Amino acid sequence: MKQKDQVTIQFCGFGGQGIVLSSVIFGTTAVLHSGMNAVQTQSYGSEARGGECQAELILSQEPIKSPLADQLDILVAMSQPALNQYLKRLKPGGTLIFDPEYVFDRTDRTFESSPCPQPIRLGSLETRSWQICLCSDLFSRSLD
Repeated sequence: MKQKDQVTIQFCGFGGQGIVLSSVIFGTTAVLHSGMNAVQTQSYGSEARGGECQAELILSQEPIKSPLADQLDILVAMSQPALNQYLKRLKPGGTLIFDPEYVFDRTDRTFESSPCPQPIRLGSLETRSWQICLCSDLFSRSLD
């Protein structure tokens, strides 16, 4: 893990994209295979598919004192509305991961004075497989 107490990751997009599943897979992997502590929260609209959905995950080697974080180390945006809503929470120099099939505009007026995060393109992966690819990439980043 990096030289900091904890890593905060937010997954966001539409219901049916596997947003909550991704946070559960990643958090479970971190706990079972790296001995980390994890706290996961989630919220989603009343629609079964297509409504707004987000899940937040905090990982730490130390006990986690709050399930809430003000800023994010990593933002995984799987839709343009989700990116528009949550980009302001990404720390300067944080990592933005997005699906270019659903996220077109990554500019945000609130970041004019901050360095732009480096995006990672997921490409058009099938919904069921992108979580595994993403979690593998995120896990290797958080352990560097």
